[in-house]
Amino acid sequence: MDKLKIKISEQAYNKILNILKNDNEFDCVKFSMESSCCNPKVGIYLDALNKTSNEDMKDAVEDLNIIYPKALIEKVKEVQLVYRNNGFMIKSIPLKEGTGCSGKSGCGSGCSGCSSKNSGCSGCHH
Repeated sequence: MDKLKIKISEQAYNKILNILKNDNEFDCVKFSMESSCCNPKVGIYLDALNKTSNEDMKDAVEDLNIIYPKALIEKVKEVQLVYRNNGFMIKSIPLKEGTGCSGKSGCGSGCSGCSSKNSGCSGCHH
C-alpha cells in the first residue's frame, strides 16, 4: 500500500513538536478525512499512537509521528501543512483532478465552508 506524501513547513513542524512536548496526553498528529462535493477535506488534530486502529496508517516526518486513515490515500496524494498567522493551514492535493462542484449533482452552486474569491471550488484549499 502506498503512503501519503506529507510536506510540513519548518515552522509548523517546530510548533507541533513544541505542543506535543508540553502535553502528556498526545504524542502524534492525526489527519482526518471528510468527503465533500469538491475534493476530500483533510483536518488535523492531536492524538495518541496507542489509540490507532487497523484502519490507520502510521508515518513520521523526522521526530513527528503522524497517523491517518488508510482511506485517505485513496483520495489524496499529498498533504501540505504550514503555520501562518498564528494558525495551522492544511492543503490537500487530490489524487484525481476534481470536476468542480457545478458538475456534480447535489452539490449546489458552491463549496460550502470555503471562503474564496473564485466561484465554485477552484479556490478551495482544505
